[in-house]
Amino acid sequence: RFDDALLSFDKAISINPNFADAFSNRGNVLKKLNRLDEALDSFDKAIAAKPDYAEAYSNLGNLLKELARLEEALSSFDKSIALKPDYAEAYFNRANLLLALKRLDEAFASFDKAIEINPNFAQARWAKVISLIPAIYKADQDPQSARTAFSQQLDELTDWFNTEKRKDAYMVVGSQQPFYLAYHEENNKPLLKKYGALCNKLMLEWQS
Repeated sequence: RFDDALLSFDKAISINPNFADAFSNRGNVLKKLNRLDEALDSFDKAIAAKPDYAEAYSNLGNLLKELARLEEALSSFDKSIALKPDYAEAYFNRANLLLALKRLDEAFASFDKAIEINPNFAQARWAKVISLIPAIYKADQDPQSARTAFSQQLDELTDWFNTEKRKDAYMVVGSQQPFYLAYHEENNKPLLKKYGALCNKLMLEWQS
């Protein structure tokens, strides 16, 4: 109920015009409503009210990414991490942005840092595995090595989910998918069967 949420945040701000949390949350709601310029203004006001607000910088980075202002988004994530070095979500958001910038090694390092900080960060584990199949390969990179790594990491991810038995595990399904396998002139059935089995397992656990 985004419109109702927006009214509530506006009321909070009318009571306390320097309420940084309200401005940041309001920005997230406006982003959901696709009112992006207003969301940008709301995040800016959150940061103005609280200059060391790491979460607002991370939220701002996500919005700047959506606006295709990628370098600005990266600076915003870096600022968030500088303010809060143990902020796993900011490292995760930064990793996804670095993927968009085709800076794969840095993206994987950022995923690893998010997982190091929060070993139960299922979405980061999932995204890292899916990202092993990139859209574009470096000149010296062998697509077959990426396929092998994807298969091995998928096995490890399945083992992790079997061990952890997380109730929210189903939420990762569909968040990112190995679409770029379709670019390979190979038989993808074995890899997709393995991937599909994990998706099926997590959704069955949710269903039960």
